[in-house]
Amino acid sequence: MKALNREVIDYFKEHVNPGFLEYRKSVTAGGDYGAVEWQAGSLNTLVDTQGQEFIDCLGGFGIFNVGHRNPVVVSAVQNQLAKQPLHSQELLDPLRAMLAKTLAALTPGKLKYSFFCNSGTESVEAALKLAKAYQSPRGKFTFIATS
Repeated sequence: MKALNREVIDYFKEHVNPGFLEYRKSVTAGGDYGAVEWQAGSLNTLVDTQGQEFIDCLGGFGIFNVGHRNPVVVSAVQNQLAKQPLHSQELLDPLRAMLAKTLAALTPGKLKYSFFCNSGTESVEAALKLAKAYQSPRGKFTFIATS
């Protein structure tokens, strides 16, 4: 496993992001870049390929707030994949329709339509397009950016 870890670190340095590696080195004990990969774990702990156990305090951008491989979440995902393994914005799926109806009931005012995205980038791009479509007839075309 140590050879694999070394190879992963080398590939990261050569092909992904050497600056990220230096950051990892600065925040881990002994400057060893931290764990390369996980081989096991529970809801709130992880075990790396070297057998070291870690308490996970990161949350994984919010996706691990219910724990790693939470049996309830795994079961729900497997059940959904058994029903509809591939999703397309072109298909009319009942769960998306039900979610849109629920959101329309919960949101204030006359908001009744939902546009579902799979990333923050898509949602920001959609918001910019909507703002432009709304403001263009009024003669307003300028976007202000901070970077």
